[in-house]
Amino acid sequence: MKGRFSLWLLSGSLGLWGLLSALIGPQFILPGFWGMIGPLVMGVFTVELVTWKFDQDPQAVTNVMIRAFGGKMIFYAAYIVAILKLTKLDSMIFVLSFSGFFILLHILEALYFRAKFETR
Repeated sequence: MKGRFSLWLLSGSLGLWGLLSALIGPQFILPGFWGMIGPLVMGVFTVELVTWKFDQDPQAVTNVMIRAFGGKMIFYAAYIVAILKLTKLDSMIFVLSFSGFFILLHILEALYFRAKFETR
């Protein structure tokens, strides 16, 4: 079923954000959300794009992944600067949330792609 892993990423991230919000308190809700949403959106986009390309033309996946990596780095830089400059969110909570979700989602993406690519 296409998109199933992306749904797991979405529901897992929202669930983890909710759990952390309940454990840490109200001061985590907004900066934690904005720290989660950027890596989540890019993670889902990358998973869907690479999965689609792999199903279409497995030989072209490396090129797509390289371009996606470059695009993600530009997006992340702009996203972090925009959040830190344009909002009054707690920057420490935002950075910790962003970093944690960034690392977790990239590990999950890598595991997913390894399993996906080994199937062929």
